[in-house]
Amino acid sequence: MGKFGYNLRVSTRKSTEDALKQVARIAILTTLILILPPTLTANASTTRVWEAVNVAGSGLDTLANNAQVTVSFGKAGRYDIGFGNSVGGAFYLTDGSCKPSSTPPCTESDIDGTVRFTFGSPQTHIQIHYAYIEANDPERVMSNLGPVDLRAESSGGKRVSSTGNLLSGQPAATNMTDTGLIYPTSGVASGTVELRFASPGVNFIEFQNDFPTESTYSASFGQNLVGLSLPVEYAQVTFDANSGAGTMSAQSAARATNISSNTFTYSGYTFAGWNTAADGSGSPFANNASFPFTADTVLYAQWTLTPVVTTTQATTAPAPTPLLATTGADNSRTILIAGTATLLAIAGLMIFGIRRQLREAE
Repeated sequence: MGKFGYNLRVSTRKSTEDALKQVARIAILTTLILILPPTLTANASTTRVWEAVNVAGSGLDTLANNAQVTVSFGKAGRYDIGFGNSVGGAFYLTDGSCKPSSTPPCTESDIDGTVRFTFGSPQTHIQIHYAYIEANDPERVMSNLGPVDLRAESSGGKRVSSTGNLLSGQPAATNMTDTGLIYPTSGVASGTVELRFASPGVNFIEFQNDFPTESTYSASFGQNLVGLSLPVEYAQVTFDANSGAGTMSAQSAARATNISSNTFTYSGYTFAGWNTAADGSGSPFANNASFPFTADTVLYAQWTLTPVVTTTQATTAPAPTPLLATTGADNSRTILIAGTATLLAIAGLMIFGIRRQLREAE
């Protein structure tokens, strides 16, 4: 074979190595597919809803998306009724009805009517609500970063928008300052201010009744109402029967939640869970499994063919006809014939082996 044989061996070895490398690649890819968590194939869209903090008194409120907000008060701050406001959350009083000329006189600490909303994690997007604000009865908005600049709109400031009529008959405040003050030029104002903060956001928002000097104090200076809302992103899951029959309502949630139980049916098939792809090539989810609800998604029912079980009637087979007689003489004859056949087979094998050895000797 010479050089040709050598080249053939080299070529064969290379082909074998290439094949082994390809097998290794397939094994690695298969392993990654099996161990990596599923990626949802969904529309990256959600529905934003503002949820107002609504805890009666001081304490913790957990919103629909698991965001946590703790409400606390200064000496004169407190929880109040909602006044039928348009945001549906609680209102809290920043009380400044006591003044230095009162009997007995009040100090600033006596009328610390602050209301603070402390966030479980920093927030970059917030709505604040106010009501019963008057020109001589302003409200100041503070954060852990200092006074909130309420002058600018979305082009470079913290304020994104401002709307009024939080309470019927009370228009929005006309004045908002870089030191966090909110007040109208005249009359009584109520409204909502949407705020954005640069990442990582603020740790708390605090409302302060602005303690005035005696010269600016008036008898009407007193109680303001404040509240706060955070954005909650709701995702919707739509259920597709995927050739099955029946209807299921879409499900919405703002945090990981167990998906609805399947009610679809498919004659001749058994429900086998959900998948983000109709052909089962997407991310699988079992019935009632936890779903992240981070984006709008369609879940397709998966079906497996129900095995058909058949039954057969048992029948009694006729007794076989004996091939051999049961007499002693016939049994002996049978044994003799079987023994002779065995000996002839052994002899044949021995003759074949001897002839082969003779040929090899030649």
